[in-house]
Amino acid sequence: MKFKLNVKQLTGLYKRGVISVDDLYPRGKQTKKYYMIGNAHLDPVWVWDWQEGSAESKATLRSALDRMKEYPDFVFTCSSSICFDWIKQFDPDMFEEIKERVKEGRLVIVGGWVVQPDCNLPSGEGFARQSLYGQRWFKENFGVTAKTGYNIDSFGHNAMLPQILKKSGMNSYVFMRPSERESQFRHRLFRWYSPDGSFVTAFKLAPPYNSDFSSVGGLKGRLRSAGNNARDDFECSMAFYGVGNHGGGPTKKNIETIEELKKESDAPQLIFGSPDQFFDELEIANVNLPVWEGDIHHHAPGCYSANSQVKRDIRRGENALLNAESFASISLALTQDKYPYKKLEEAWECILFNHFHDSFGGCCIESAHDGMHEIALEGISVAKKIINRALQRLSWQIDTSDADKGIPVVLFNPSGHDIESLVTIPRRAKEVYDGDGNLLARQHVYSPANICNWRNDTCFWAKVPAYGYSTYFIKGVNLSPILSFVYEPTKTVALDEEKIKSSRCSLENEKIRVKFDKRGNLISIFDKEDNKELLGGISAVPVVIDEREHDTWSHGQNYFDKEVGAFKATSINLIEEGALRTTVSVEYEYNKSTLKQNFTVNNRDKCLYVLAELNWNEKHKMLKLAYKTVFNTQKSYYEIPFGWIERPCGGEEEPMQRWVAVGEKEGGIAIINDDKYSASVKDGTVYFTAIRSPIYADHGGDRTPLAHFTDQGITRFNYAILPYGKEGFAYVNKRATEFNNPVLTVVENNHNGRLPQAYSALRCDKENVIISALKRAEEKEGYIVRVYEIAGKETSFSLSGELLPTISSVISPYEFKTFYIPDGTSEIREVMITEFALEE
Repeated sequence: MKFKLNVKQLTGLYKRGVISVDDLYPRGKQTKKYYMIGNAHLDPVWVWDWQEGSAESKATLRSALDRMKEYPDFVFTCSSSICFDWIKQFDPDMFEEIKERVKEGRLVIVGGWVVQPDCNLPSGEGFARQSLYGQRWFKENFGVTAKTGYNIDSFGHNAMLPQILKKSGMNSYVFMRPSERESQFRHRLFRWYSPDGSFVTAFKLAPPYNSDFSSVGGLKGRLRSAGNNARDDFECSMAFYGVGNHGGGPTKKNIETIEELKKESDAPQLIFGSPDQFFDELEIANVNLPVWEGDIHHHAPGCYSANSQVKRDIRRGENALLNAESFASISLALTQDKYPYKKLEEAWECILFNHFHDSFGGCCIESAHDGMHEIALEGISVAKKIINRALQRLSWQIDTSDADKGIPVVLFNPSGHDIESLVTIPRRAKEVYDGDGNLLARQHVYSPANICNWRNDTCFWAKVPAYGYSTYFIKGVNLSPILSFVYEPTKTVALDEEKIKSSRCSLENEKIRVKFDKRGNLISIFDKEDNKELLGGISAVPVVIDEREHDTWSHGQNYFDKEVGAFKATSINLIEEGALRTTVSVEYEYNKSTLKQNFTVNNRDKCLYVLAELNWNEKHKMLKLAYKTVFNTQKSYYEIPFGWIERPCGGEEEPMQRWVAVGEKEGGIAIINDDKYSASVKDGTVYFTAIRSPIYADHGGDRTPLAHFTDQGITRFNYAILPYGKEGFAYVNKRATEFNNPVLTVVENNHNGRLPQAYSALRCDKENVIISALKRAEEKEGYIVRVYEIAGKETSFSLSGELLPTISSVISPYEFKTFYIPDGTSEIREVMITEFALEE
């Protein structure tokens, strides 16, 4: 008997006697031994606010502790350091009781992370901080770290997770999604490999984590489903039980039913145990398991794009905190400032909490998302205060005493590679000079302050070294033109710069030519260096998708392809013109919604930058920006944590980090972004997902007129169209890093100082080895540097700079490494993500 009904419908039929236990859980080869995993899946925020989630943490753990008193064999499995930390704050006595149960081995810690996050959308460093703060919290408070990775409700699992887990001290993994109805993925017990060759032993749950039963018959049905992974060489499985989602855990009836079944003569062996015990027995059995490589998808692809605000918050939070770590490290070394360990930890925990799968997935109720926005702003604010403190201390100690050079402007590079960038400073300068006294081309551009004090800003090309700074000088600055009634029209000092050729419908420099038709449709991006057209038709088309049949998660529907219209271009105007930067603005309309895309070309850059300003008033619809390319290929490439992955071009919605590309590894076109996480590719067209508007937390219930829709009103986002060649994804990755982490500026005054006018803390000598983190070690006696390889080749590399001794090593294809550099010594060693020794 086959069913295409959801779990709730099937359970209803079972309760009414329409179907039997055998229909719910088909018979097959049955397991002889089950580890009964008592758990309570606890969403700290979902269709309740986080405050209610914190309260439920108390109730759930209290219930588990009480069950341990009543049933001496009962074992409880639990993840997420945030839940235990709440109890430590709310009830110290209960926390001490928990510590004793952990020591006994009856309360088993799994997961090792702050929460059970979305397992596609956090950055590589976001996952690293989940491990760093989660595992170290468990070690500090319980004396243990988790050995089993545990994300039993997360909405898919990126291909780098095995390496992330392995280097966090976890050798095994438990998960549940996607279901067999959603994916061709059929393994239940297998070895899961990352591209670098790391692997974990993985177990996929069935039935679900919140399996509740009140009779022996019901328990047998659930065991039958859990035992369907039985093998001739290992007839052992795990069966999860307990009330979940809003916490709760195993009930007295659950435990007593298990004890009742144990008494039957033909009952399988039932053991109150933990996932750790199951995986230990599996390792001893030395079973030859099937192998899986790559992502484990798809479940809830709507969550890749639902709720723009939470995604914007997390991207900006992750970037700001990484920058805060690196600049605070440099400030410590150069100005003897204190490194803000505790502030950084608390700020990271704000962002890590929002990584939770229902949070980052955008599928919570509206009030819950409001609360998460407040939490994110707290973390972002702390990070920006740390950055400002570090930059101000550093710039104040740079020797800028020669007033004849002009007003000093210190530019800071938050990236681990040198940057040559068009930067904008909040001053209207007549002249700009580099540190050697060379006069530079500059362009006056629009300033938000213009409407108040008639002032434009100034942009110019600058070179800033990796994890460092450089000093430029400006002259002829009038800070208060409104007071002196002096206003000069915008103009450019071009010198011998390569100028931009522009008109209302075209932008062109020495490297790229961009054309629009008279209505404003983008019709051509021509790569002049490779003599190649990149577009295969009208592009940047704002396509509207009807998704009324999708819920917020988009359960069971992996395609957003029901096109019901498109925004029409209504006007095109040249709104900014100069030798360094020129911008064409195109306006569009659809129903009651409007869109403006400002397309910008710089004079030295083979890239088309786009600022989108959207007033979105559609319901049950999605907006995609369609770029039809000349690449008729079945290969598309997406950034994932610490790397990238190739996926087919079948039109399925896919998760991404900062970029998606079509073409080949050594030539194509990429779309980079600063706060989006979703795209699809079909027939050479990239559909960059901009926004969705489902009902908040629509899970198939009644769509009442009282419900609110997500992402209504005005939103702004940036993206860029980047041609790339033989330099491949290392180049794309570099540009995406710059796009997300622009140069930071401090306008100084003339003063004495002991620091030089340029400085570089750290850089790598190989383009394919990316520095992703520079921070102080949690042990407070050294530095941490993390790198990853992106081109898929074994590489010998060196890290050098003025902050640390030279680090020389070899990295495998697609591997990441974490180095600990103790203060005052050259004894550099590789460590875990957690910063514990590798052997731990």
